Amino acid sequence: MSEELLNSTSFIHPNLKKLSDSSIKLLHSCPRRFQLYRLFGGMGYTEDGENENLLFGSAVGAGTQELFISNDVDKAIVAAAIAWEGSLDDSLGARSKKTIWHAIEATQKFYEFRHQVLSDYEVLLVDGKPAAELGYMIDFGDGFVHRGFLDLLLVSKRTGDLLVYEGKTTKFSNLHDAVYKNSGQGLGYDIVVEAIAKKLNITRQYDNYDVLYSVYKSGSGEWQEFRF
Repeated sequence: MSEELLNSTSFIHPNLKKLSDSSIKLLHSCPRRFQLYRLFGGMGYTEDGENENLLFGSAVGAGTQELFISNDVDKAIVAAAIAWEGSLDDSLGARSKKTIWHAIEATQKFYEFRHQVLSDYEVLLVDGKPAAELGYMIDFGDGFVHRGFLDLLLVSKRTGDLLVYEGKTTKFSNLHDAVYKNSGQGLGYDIVVEAIAKKLNITRQYDNYDVLYSVYKSGSGEWQEFRF
């Protein structure tokens, strides 16, 4: 077999060519685990607390997104409950304060936080729909793609500037901004923001744009923002 064939990317399984921010982090932390997840569905293996983290994060994310869209706390609580795919009376996550009831509490607290920190922003409309969980795919050719979702894409009511919003949850109370500032996730949105700006005929140049990480600390029950 020729060296050219051996070096061909056609020998890479298609599942390994489909990347996202989370899968890239997994690849960098443990290439073998990345391979197992992509080829064999993880073989049933999950880290301690992984399920409760996913449940809690999804519920809080759905609740906060609804608050941005409707500004209605009751609708946001319903959205959080619907997004919770576990049992509502499940005690999973009680020690880390990541039950459905803690998710509802986080959603309620976000209402005040949102009006304090982001009162000038509203959700951008793309194709007549709120830019929440806005899906995208970047095609790099030869089967390699990067897929993801923007939690929210906001627009300033005063200046028209776009702002990428990322909602996060954590059990840690003391956070360093490097955890988010050094993430490739925010930087990777550059292509997406530029494409949307062109699609909507927004004339501003977006070689510079802000990303806001809004982080709920479940241990202390507080929201904290990091803007870059």
